[in-house]
Amino acid sequence: MAVPGGATPPAEGVDPAYVKFIATYMKNNFKELSPYDPTEISTPRWAESVKGWTWFTCVHFMEHGHRRTYSLFFNQTAVVDARYVVLTDGCGKQTYSPFDLTSSGVRSGAIGDNGPIY
Repeated sequence: MAVPGGATPPAEGVDPAYVKFIATYMKNNFKELSPYDPTEISTPRWAESVKGWTWFTCVHFMEHGHRRTYSLFFNQTAVVDARYVVLTDGCGKQTYSPFDLTSSGVRSGAIGDNGPIY
């Protein structure tokens, strides 16, 4: 169950590199997921799960012609638990950004995007 509150998130916050290992996780676990299908990711939040306190995000994607939502729980280096969304995850109330599975994870202009490098 993902319930915000309670424990204090790490002072350094979420590492922006999380988008890379979440993109890799999604590609490895959903073989039919096309990098060109519309995919979105929610802003990470600190939540309690069966694995303890972790970062938590939701991903919208297309699977066999249906829009699905997947919940991912992660620490600073890897996904520690994942599942199809359940009502208590609250994914329907989250804000989403386009999610690029082909490169760094977050599409240009999305939250967490560092912008162009000149």
